[in-house]
Amino acid sequence: MDEEACRFARKMIEPMLRAFRQEVSEQRKGGASEADIEAMLARIESLNRDSMDVDQLAFFMHLFREASRNPEGSGTVQ
Repeated sequence: MDEEACRFARKMIEPMLRAFRQEVSEQRKGGASEADIEAMLARIESLNRDSMDVDQLAFFMHLFREASRNPEGSGTVQ
């Protein structure tokens, strides 16, 4: 995806990323390990593999992984 498309996609998905960050934070508070979080991300990726363009899926999974590492929301829409 070109830079403009990436910015648009990131802006469009930001509300979902905020909710995802909150969910990851709650799961961690509940005792979820990094392996548990990664397993959740792997399930998300697996469930979407057949219905999305490979490059787009990779981009979105990058955003979700970034969000899972930055629950405070740093690295959000530019």
